[in-house]
Amino acid sequence: MRLGATGLSGVLGRSLKSRLGGVEWASFEGDVGDPAAVAAWYAGAGRLDGLFHLAAVVPLRQVESDLPRAVRTNVQGTCNVLDAVVKAGGPRPWLFLASTSHVYASSPEPLPETACLGPANAYGATKLQAETWADYYARRHGLALCIGRIFSYSAPEQPESYFVPAIIRKLSDAPRGGRLEIPGIQGTRDFLTPELICRAFEALLERKAAGVYNIGTGHALKLLEIVAAVRARLGREDLVIVPRDEGTLHLRADVSKLRGLGVELRFDLPALMERMIPRAGKK
Repeated sequence: MRLGATGLSGVLGRSLKSRLGGVEWASFEGDVGDPAAVAAWYAGAGRLDGLFHLAAVVPLRQVESDLPRAVRTNVQGTCNVLDAVVKAGGPRPWLFLASTSHVYASSPEPLPETACLGPANAYGATKLQAETWADYYARRHGLALCIGRIFSYSAPEQPESYFVPAIIRKLSDAPRGGRLEIPGIQGTRDFLTPELICRAFEALLERKAAGVYNIGTGHALKLLEIVAAVRARLGREDLVIVPRDEGTLHLRADVSKLRGLGVELRFDLPALMERMIPRAGKK
């Protein structure tokens, strides 16, 4: 099998490459916001069985600090990839667009793929725009397109701009007996690891699935639980954690469609803590 990919050097990309052994990859390593570079890469990639578009600006602070760059990467970059496929002619691969649960409006109820859309942040807004244009290209040009709305995930190799690494750093650096006010941690998320996400990717690829699929476990985990697990793992019971109301969101996947493909994902918080905070590093 020969697959194309953008963002293969990222956390999810590396995990996908590790999972799909024996695949020949045509990886785009440039700027997806550059249409000429994307077109040249695709034209020289040869015949592809599938193409994973994973490249994106994700951390909210990065998106908000340079919104034009995020739009160029997340929205225009998606259009550039699809435009290259359409204009190249010849057999077209199955296409996968990595999207996010942040396209949904917050709800305490499980969110099916048909749930109300209403991004609460700029990152979600850019990914919803990317979805809209991808759907337009697919309908207009008859492309085989799958959109995966990925719920929250964490891994040791993530930068500190992501939730769990940021909490680890915040609690590690806090003074003894400190009081930490943290916004949004009364909210809930459907948490994953890259390995779980790539199990879903593999199943979607094998079936050449079309349409929108939630990628999650179907179970809600309160962010305060994760903060408490980090505190215990670090041995920082001296810290007082005070949740602040602002920024509270609830995002839990209805995974009926994914389960219909025979995929059941289970998140293990203690196992993640073991990977994120080895005992040797405990304070």
